[in-house]
Amino acid sequence: MGLPRSHPAVGAFAPELTLHTATGTVRLAELARTARPLLIDLTEDAAAAEALADRPDRIDIVTARPGPDTDSTATALLLRPDSYVAWATDAPRPDAAALDDLQAAARRWFGSTRPRSTPE
Repeated sequence: MGLPRSHPAVGAFAPELTLHTATGTVRLAELARTARPLLIDLTEDAAAAEALADRPDRIDIVTARPGPDTDSTATALLLRPDSYVAWATDAPRPDAAALDDLQAAARRWFGSTRPRSTPE
């Protein structure tokens, strides 16, 4: 398995974003205060959130719409706990290859979702 294809934001510090979520408006910096992995999904169909839905114990997932002061073209960002971008896309509806790359980045940075076998 190779590394995910790179987006220009990967490896950069997360941009400051204002996000409109189901519970109100929040800045990305506020969401990152937990120091947990974070997926920000701004896609049209929440495809990125769905792709990582089996990881709530490892990754916080936020679906939102960008605020008016958002300069970023990214439609989904997977952030490491230090707020650097581990994966990103600017596709309004990421295709299967982009979602595979997202899952590969999540495995690489935050581990597999497969249950660990216990010694007998």
